[in-house]
Amino acid sequence: MSLPEVSQEPILHIDSTPDIYYPLRILMAYRENCNCKFVSDLDNEVVRLMNEANERRALLLDKAIELLDSHICEIRV
Repeated sequence: MSLPEVSQEPILHIDSTPDIYYPLRILMAYRENCNCKFVSDLDNEVVRLMNEANERRALLLDKAIELLDSHICEIRV
């Protein structure tokens, strides 16, 4: 079985410069990939569940990004 089409191309590569922002770039790329919605012409329960899981992942990543970003801000000061 193949996966359905997605609404946008996922991010496959990030800047891997080993600096203080590297973990944040990873999380932000994963977060952006949560915006890739699976698309189906049919009323497909599996596609709906996959998109809902993406939305839940996005919420978790938003919180992790917020926490890490605030921690990085403390380090920079």
